[in-house]
Amino acid sequence: MEDKLAPADLAHPWARDLACIALLAALAAALLPTWQSDGDFYRSNVVGVMLSPCLPAALGMLLALRCGVIDLSVWGVMGVGGLVAAGLLRAKVPAATAFVAAGGAGLVLGAINGALTAGLKLPSVIVTALVGGAIVLVAARAVPVRSLDVPEDAFDAWRLPLHAAVEEGAPSEGSTAGTLDARPLLITRMMVVLGIYAAAMGVLFGHDLASKSVGQGHPAGLRIGRRGRVFLALCASGVLSALAGAVWLIDYGSAPVPSQWVGDLRLPAAAAMAGGLLLGGRGRAMLAAVLLPPAMLLATVWWLNTVPVEIAGAAPQLAVLLALVLVAHLATARALASKDGARVLAVVAMAVSVAALLTAGWAARHSAWGAKVRLMVTGVGLGGGAVLLLLLRKLTIRQKASPADAVGSP
Repeated sequence: MEDKLAPADLAHPWARDLACIALLAALAAALLPTWQSDGDFYRSNVVGVMLSPCLPAALGMLLALRCGVIDLSVWGVMGVGGLVAAGLLRAKVPAATAFVAAGGAGLVLGAINGALTAGLKLPSVIVTALVGGAIVLVAARAVPVRSLDVPEDAFDAWRLPLHAAVEEGAPSEGSTAGTLDARPLLITRMMVVLGIYAAAMGVLFGHDLASKSVGQGHPAGLRIGRRGRVFLALCASGVLSALAGAVWLIDYGSAPVPSQWVGDLRLPAAAAMAGGLLLGGRGRAMLAAVLLPPAMLLATVWWLNTVPVEIAGAAPQLAVLLALVLVAHLATARALASKDGARVLAVVAMAVSVAALLTAGWAARHSAWGAKVRLMVTGVGLGGGAVLLLLLRKLTIRQKASPADAVGSP
């Protein structure tokens, strides 16, 4: 399963690169004007959303997708990381030590996922789903409360001088100083997330250099097999997800006990939009990671502005976004593939799938609920049409191959 899902190692990947970036740009053109029209609050927090506490977990899911692995344990591991960090902070342990311990807990859980998937060759989607479910069950029994609060002074050592300067004088009316004073750790949280993100990018860059050295026959090159990459990707996903749970404490001061097997769908939606399953070739993991923060921003705007509903704690509009992105990327990959006799159908499917995504996204431009629902339903219908075109393409290829097989048979 992982071999089928992993992006192909393309010799000329630029066409997919351009297609992925163009789709993100088109979606941004449809969504971001609505986001900005909501006032200064959203404009001033664009960077804050791109560097949200969930970004490290989304990056972990993205790295797993690059190996064809679907990590469904990220939400549970986030909860474990938050609980470990919160417990240590309640015991007056320094924040840096609590974060390291949270990352270590994530590493252990990621290694369990990796050992079962890469070592025993079990399907990752089943392994990670079982691990995530086990985390929910164990956490409910081990922690009798719904959340663990941390002391108000837990992150005092991480406060920036900027906030101290703001607090010395009374902010004037209409200034942004009051916002900083109300959330004094906002910039700290963004810097912590940026540090985690930069460290992950550094590791990716080192891996690309090592892979390039192997390709050139350099003795210092590092050769990692497919199963080794799967194991390392799941370990990285565990560490990043647990750190995301710890970062959550900076904003909210409380670690919720995991109660749902699947949580915030912005994580897989952003990972898919960034090209987790589309971009192929050397260095494309770094490109996908670069595209991840703006993809997280677009997923957030879609979540809040298209058809903002919630059913049993889940956001169905994010499920629609994830499905439409996957269909669009699948159609794009088929349309850009070598000629197989049914490329026209793939190109049409790609055009219809992109139209589906943009039509549903255009719901964010309307304030009337009826218009939002109609556009979303139309987008889903167009997405279904793209799926039918892809199925027709596959059937056409099989029909063309059958006579050739019959001729060649004895």
